[in-house]
Amino acid sequence: MNPDFRRLPAALALAAALLAAPVAAQLPAPPASAPGPVSAGGYAAVTLRVSPGDSADSDPELNEAAAALLLSGTPWRRLSYFAEIEAASVSRETFTGREDERWLEVERAYLELAASDALRLRVGRFLTPVGQWNELHAAPLTWTAGRPLTTYRAFAKSSTGAMVAGQFALGTRDAGYAVWVAPGIGLEGDGEESTFLRAAGTRAAFELVPGLHVGFSSAGIRASRRTGGPEPEEDGESPDATRLPADRARDPEDDDDRLEDRETRALMGADLSWTIGGFHLLSEATWLSASGDAPAERGGFVEAAVPLARGLHLVGRAEAYDPVVSGPLRIYTAGLNWRPTSRLALKVERQATSRPSRRVADGWLVSLSGLF
Repeated sequence: MNPDFRRLPAALALAAALLAAPVAAQLPAPPASAPGPVSAGGYAAVTLRVSPGDSADSDPELNEAAAALLLSGTPWRRLSYFAEIEAASVSRETFTGREDERWLEVERAYLELAASDALRLRVGRFLTPVGQWNELHAAPLTWTAGRPLTTYRAFAKSSTGAMVAGQFALGTRDAGYAVWVAPGIGLEGDGEESTFLRAAGTRAAFELVPGLHVGFSSAGIRASRRTGGPEPEEDGESPDATRLPADRARDPEDDDDRLEDRETRALMGADLSWTIGGFHLLSEATWLSASGDAPAERGGFVEAAVPLARGLHLVGRAEAYDPVVSGPLRIYTAGLNWRPTSRLALKVERQATSRPSRRVADGWLVSLSGLF
């Protein structure tokens, strides 16, 4: 393990991750230290979507835009803090398919007390440690403009509570763990797509050989989720009103309606990443048990980035998720990712779905994002 990593400020750590491999081999809950009392940075991104075809709907439209401020510091030798605040965000990249507009959204805000690299206590709001993508989700650091459903549908992106985490050497390889609890006292607002009413879980990751990491996640959760109404009709079949019991059917025009888990549900996850030369591979899978109100959910994806020239990669991803309201959905993505500098990323990709879905954009996505 690199002993100097804990002394990197947040912004430089993000830039280093970008240089090395976006959404690549990552141990749970990276340390939140900085060399001084205050370090600042941030990122911004904008994504346009162009629907296929020659209709009026094929005109470019805003799919997502966000600007976030990152603050970190180490006011005392073993005490650090970290905050990620989205100053503004507009997105259609949600499971409900609706457009969200948010201001001053708190993604992360926590204190961390480190006894050692292997034992750190984190209290506050942190990114939920399930898989690799969610903990390294900033647009300049990801290979694609579109986010896989697997990385956010089954669980809340952020949790508020406490976590014990650490990183350590396992023989000649690196390993890490995180044990967390979110008792439902969060900073969350009703406008968020998915929030935890109560949750607790663990994640562990190991380096098997240089560049190859595997991770496993498990949790027990009760969540509140937006439903967003049924999908469009397909092949003459009627949508199933989000597969809810008849007495809990949702109004398709009421995107703010929410469904709360009535019992604790089991969440399991597995992830793998491999970096060799300029080639990058990432795969994640999740499974969420059924409850009295909802069926079991399962999803997974495989994503690869192949170098073509300096700073230019060919990117492809295949994902399957079931159910997406009216049944299984498969999403295929292919495109280019160009990084002219370590802080700037331009992405152009074609995203296609196995059936019509307002949850996932079908068409071209063009994204520009950067660190500052």
